[in-house]
Amino acid sequence: MRTIAILAAAAALSVVLFVSGSRAQDTTSPLGAFLSHLTEERTDISVGVTRGGDYTQVRRRVEIRESVVVPEHYGVLVAVVPSGPTTVFWFRGGDNVLRNVVLRDADTRLYRLETNGSALVETLRSPL
Repeated sequence: MRTIAILAAAAALSVVLFVSGSRAQDTTSPLGAFLSHLTEERTDISVGVTRGGDYTQVRRRVEIRESVVVPEHYGVLVAVVPSGPTTVFWFRGGDNVLRNVVLRDADTRLYRLETNGSALVETLRSPL
């Protein structure tokens, strides 16, 4: 009986992820998060090896990323679902609620997801 309940929950989550992904295709700015600033990341990395197995060159890569701030109370990342020109990031909070963040063109743009201290102030429920 417990197995059936788990399978039903997994199926329901799959439907939610699919539907939310199809609705997310029209977005042009982050949904569920806040576009904050540009971040320049500089990375030094050794590339190539000698015959002895030592790294030979150090190359520097500079990337400009759009920093997107995700409220900390969204919780931990549990799924990433591509959907057309958008990508949906699913988080599970300490209150056991799934929340999504939708980013456009995550396959061609550089993002940096950051969490920032937040508190859920109020949840209002109303009929659909």
